[in-house]
Amino acid sequence: MAAILEKDLASKLIEWLTEQKWTIYQEVELKPGIADIIAVMGNKVWIIEVKTSLCLRVLAQAERWKSYATWRSIAIPSRRHNYEDLTLTKKICTYLGIGILNIPKSFGDPSILIDAQLNRSAKAKDVLKQLKPEHQTYAKAGSPTGRRWTGFKATSRDVTSYIAANPGCTLKDIIDNVATHYHSKSTAKSCIVEYIRKGIIPGIRTEKKGTSLHFYTTT
Repeated sequence: MAAILEKDLASKLIEWLTEQKWTIYQEVELKPGIADIIAVMGNKVWIIEVKTSLCLRVLAQAERWKSYATWRSIAIPSRRHNYEDLTLTKKICTYLGIGILNIPKSFGDPSILIDAQLNRSAKAKDVLKQLKPEHQTYAKAGSPTGRRWTGFKATSRDVTSYIAANPGCTLKDIIDNVATHYHSKSTAKSCIVEYIRKGIIPGIRTEKKGTSLHFYTTT
């Protein structure tokens, strides 16, 4: 029998959540770490960590979202667990307020083994502010590639789009017209020029005219 893959479990879980009108974000990098799945409904945030086995690692991942998620859960495949291990895990999850979702091996609808506890004081707004439309489709939850949408990717895309629409623009033009993920304009200036020169932001060439550096796309 083929091994159960985390991405397949996540895909079934997302299908189930979507049917219940949750908006899904995948592989989201936030301050405490990377969340497999963030399900949003209104101003409520449900963070779910997916694993192919019941282990301390997945509990630790769910626990780190304690301050941020309205609900936290782990999702694991349904299988015959050691009775004592499962009993202890249930006690730990109940104590921590972490829910458990079981996903059948046949990939039927998940079942709730333990309900996640509501956290009314969660900083859900801090999470919602950082969610982007790209988090919905750019990377698949549970994928082993490490692919995810980041602030740098957004900056690279927007800088490239601006240069394409304004060939010959200066660095000042870019900084004044493109919102970046950098904390200051001085940092943005130095990083953008360096990354273009190194090809980290690809498809851009520079041309010196007098004392000014001008930017063009290569296509």
